[in-house]
Amino acid sequence: MKLKNPDLDFVIIGENIHTTRVVMRRGKLVTTTADGRQAVRYRSVDGERRQLVIPEAVEGTQDFEEGRVKHVKIAVQAAMGGDRESAAEGMHYLRRMVQRQEQAGADFLDLNVDEISLKLEEQKQAMAWLVTTVQGLTDIPVSVDSSNAETISVGLRAWDGSKGRPMLNSASLERLDALDLAVEHDAHVIVTAAGESGMPESAEERIANASRMVDAALEKGIAAGDIYIDPLIFPISVDGRFGRHSFEAIAALRHKYGPEIHITGGMSNVSFGIPSRKWINDVFMVLAVEAGANSGIIDPVTSRPDKVFALDRGSRPYRLADDVLMGRDEHCAAYIAAAKTAGSRAPPVARAPGTGPQGPQATSKSSASSCRRSRASPSPSRGSTTRGGPADVPRHPRTAFTAAMTSVPMRMRMTRLAWRWQRRAVSRSPASKARRISRKIRGMTL
Repeated sequence: MKLKNPDLDFVIIGENIHTTRVVMRRGKLVTTTADGRQAVRYRSVDGERRQLVIPEAVEGTQDFEEGRVKHVKIAVQAAMGGDRESAAEGMHYLRRMVQRQEQAGADFLDLNVDEISLKLEEQKQAMAWLVTTVQGLTDIPVSVDSSNAETISVGLRAWDGSKGRPMLNSASLERLDALDLAVEHDAHVIVTAAGESGMPESAEERIANASRMVDAALEKGIAAGDIYIDPLIFPISVDGRFGRHSFEAIAALRHKYGPEIHITGGMSNVSFGIPSRKWINDVFMVLAVEAGANSGIIDPVTSRPDKVFALDRGSRPYRLADDVLMGRDEHCAAYIAAAKTAGSRAPPVARAPGTGPQGPQATSKSSASSCRRSRASPSPSRGSTTRGGPADVPRHPRTAFTAAMTSVPMRMRMTRLAWRWQRRAVSRSPASKARRISRKIRGMTL
């Protein structure tokens, strides 16, 4: 994306077309049709009000019972194999998702179908279909994203090259063979700082792991300008040092490899488990670019870089978010207190296409502990539709139990538990299983 600042060219990898993405069942995007069915409302590319009906099979799933609707998964499945009417609706929905990211300046569209099915063959079929479909809807090249190398290979083979070179997301020390796929398909490649058997725990580990990956890619003949380093961005709600870890790694890698290489990352991972996520996400993007990043795996609809880089750095929200990210706000207490006082003005965790900011914020890939329970933390009000973090919870009856379970302190505690569980799984599981667990947690909406 070319920005107004001629010295800054920021590459946007749009992250929204993932089958993990959810909207909240009790949120204002899920409505009831004339015949009593539940559906996700949205606007088509022509501005027409439409509804993506939630299939009965989905209504019996655990996700649905717990208040989450995987809208992208529904759209893909409907478009691929539904009846004529359902298939047309699914295509309308996907077309609008593509259009919104295109209009927001995305340079690549990241596609992930890992949640479409537990069966590898069905994932591969869905990836081939989605890549073929998306390249017929836009001139933006795709980023093929999966926890399975076979699925990535199928997606890259489906790309015909008429719209530019694709991207592979991702290669790591535990999946070095993915570099061969990038060479075979002349693809840009994201290389991560993941270790051979787990996730990095410090800036130094990120630098060491990422350096090994870059050197391996260069040895295979991949040009430096085609390499995108992902230092791995973890939730600041888990450990207050994670922000500095990322910035230090970005700065060191930029110094080591110079201006040609790209440095990217899942920027919204940093705000997982925190209310009013948009300010955290946007300020993190500013600080990451200052450290040396020139790309981001982001939702360009909710966080447009041209607007993000024009933020008033003297404003109170900016300063509060900066304190959180630099580790000066112990346990995120001041930020959470301010969110409670001012109300949440950030976009909600997920929205359907055509109805305002879309796409749940992603999470990252590992762990530690911080942002302890703060007495300043707010509890979301029942049925609130206020735009932002704590309001985007299911509207359960206001019993004492549900009030406690949907409070921000409890949600942050659940965040820490989820990431600790993931870290144990990553350290004990084969690489492919660890990546699947990571994708599962990325789809959680707290």
